[in-house]
Amino acid sequence: MSADISNESLKKTKRIKILLLMTTGMSLKRWDEIGQLSRELDIYENLGKRIGNIYVYTFGKNENRFVEKNSYVTICAQKTSFLWDLAIIPGKIIRIFNLFWNIHNIFIHYYFFKTLDIIKTNQFKGSILAVILKRIFKKKLVVRMGYYHGHINGVSFKRRIIERIVFSTADKIIVTDKSAKSFLTNKYDLQPNKVCFIPNYINIERFAPTEEKRTYDILYVGRVTDIKNLHVLIKGISLIKNKKVSLLIIGSGSSIKKIKKLAEFNNVDLTHIPKADNFDLPRYYNMSKLVALLSPYEGNPKILLEAMACGRPVIATDVPGINSIISHRKNGLLCQITPESVADAIRLLWDNPKLAEQLETNGREYITAHNSFDSLMEKECTLYKSLMTQRAKAL
Repeated sequence: MSADISNESLKKTKRIKILLLMTTGMSLKRWDEIGQLSRELDIYENLGKRIGNIYVYTFGKNENRFVEKNSYVTICAQKTSFLWDLAIIPGKIIRIFNLFWNIHNIFIHYYFFKTLDIIKTNQFKGSILAVILKRIFKKKLVVRMGYYHGHINGVSFKRRIIERIVFSTADKIIVTDKSAKSFLTNKYDLQPNKVCFIPNYINIERFAPTEEKRTYDILYVGRVTDIKNLHVLIKGISLIKNKKVSLLIIGSGSSIKKIKKLAEFNNVDLTHIPKADNFDLPRYYNMSKLVALLSPYEGNPKILLEAMACGRPVIATDVPGINSIISHRKNGLLCQITPESVADAIRLLWDNPKLAEQLETNGREYITAHNSFDSLMEKECTLYKSLMTQRAKAL
């Protein structure tokens, strides 16, 4: 157990003790590398202030540096093996090794796990270890599904077996999309109140409209991979004549070199920033005239929610996970995954300033009503309190 978990911290009163179980192999360092650290820690700091002590079970090394001394979040770094540093080991073997190593850590940290009240996974991929912990220590289990696509992409036989075990074991399941809630409830014959719809939090005070100069015409934030259809965005931009469009891409991924070449070939003024901390993103949203997202499917995409909170008009694909947020020509524009459809949407916004202004206002109002940090945090706290009430009655 990390030295961070002192005897003093374990003696804290009757506040709820929640273990946040990260996906195997994930760490705070990796969160920092992809710009998510400040956002995630902000959520758990606030949760800790309101309800209890938050212990983050991370798979990194020397992660204490990411948390302030007086934080409500305590790093619970597992004991690691030197084998993790050997990149020559095939991925399948590593996954098997990780499972057994996690079980090994259960016995190393046995007395700490006994002190917990609730175990929560940050994503589904950490759920197997979570199920084992629940079975051994008889704790309440909350499985969070930040991005579940089974209702869109289908579920393999192996995955279906794992999901059935996990969902039947969990006390509560959190999903960020209403269609995922409906699918899981029906697919696995779950009680409707077992699956909770809690969309992604947005700090509407931090993500808010400002008077920044609109330096960029279009902004994209996220992974730069083929599935994000940035090549379609660039080809769509190239169809807009008599104007050289400036595009800002924030993020990294396997397709970045290809995208840069395509932008140059199509005379698109591309600026690329490999990484921006989540706390810095409001400035970039406000520096852009519009935000685009052309995914073939999504869960509850933060890029759209953050852009709308900043009062930026959004253009996004008419697909599951997006069309449940965007109402066409009311709080955003929906398009198809074709260059022509993208170009038409951009022209519609730029040729109709009143429509753009309406989308900006309505988008901000939608986020305030549905994704406000304080209201959703209260909803999650209520969930944990109800679990503790159930536990008290069972004892």
